[in-house]
Amino acid sequence: MAVYSDGQSYDGLRAGIRQLPVDKIVMLHEETRDLSARSDQMPFSVFTKQLSDILSIDVEETKIRSPDLNDVLTAVRNVIRNNEGIFANILMNVSAASKLLTCTAISAGFIFGIQKFYI
Repeated sequence: MAVYSDGQSYDGLRAGIRQLPVDKIVMLHEETRDLSARSDQMPFSVFTKQLSDILSIDVEETKIRSPDLNDVLTAVRNVIRNNEGIFANILMNVSAASKLLTCTAISAGFIFGIQKFYI
């Protein structure tokens, strides 16, 4: 599972994929507000399509309305329910999220016993 906020760099997501074995990626992200930190950054949908094509794995997008703890808890719970019994481990990369979304995602990870990392 990777957590992303608009306008953040994709570098942390890429580094996490390089460092750990990945069978599926669930991208948890706030609903797009068309923010961009850099003009040379590709759109989020293009990035997820590239990941799927290059790695030949499923890349699933899960949108959350806000970085509010209740919204993040619900999204993380749904990801766990949809993938339970399929994968041995679920990891959460919070490297490309806003500060508030990082905090709530880490809290959700503690509640559900998910290993979290930041690169």
